[in-house]
Amino acid sequence: MTTSGSEHFHEQNHPPRSRVILLATLLAVWLAGALVAQSNQGSISGTVLDSSGAVVPDVKITAKESASGTVYTAVSSSAGTYTFPNVRIGTYDVSAEYKGFKTAQSTGVMVQISTTTSLNITLSPGQISETVTVSGSAPTVQIGRASCRERV
Repeated sequence: MTTSGSEHFHEQNHPPRSRVILLATLLAVWLAGALVAQSNQGSISGTVLDSSGAVVPDVKITAKESASGTVYTAVSSSAGTYTFPNVRIGTYDVSAEYKGFKTAQSTGVMVQISTTTSLNITLSPGQISETVTVSGSAPTVQIGRASCRERV
């Protein structure tokens, strides 16, 4: 059986079925990853300082979500930084404890979807049993999206 040149050429333009299945699978995996990235989480991060402005390492930081009571804990690094990378959106009470300092507490800290809430903590000298409370929401930093409001 012979085929005309145009039929043979037409058959070569179709990719093999296995290639189509592979491309469809890769597309499905990529789309699933994009959907997972659209989560209901944000983060809280900052630096722990003493009243003179020096960083304080090894501070225990606790974030408690107001509605559910879910508690997250972190410890500040040698540079005084800490982060809660994947916390559910909501309002948090954040406290920091370290020996020789009063417990610092920030209430009403808002975490929004795909944002980082910046919360620097300042510890004052005193006993852990003493508490310094700061009320109000910390500023949020939106990551992953840029926009331009004016033309130059």
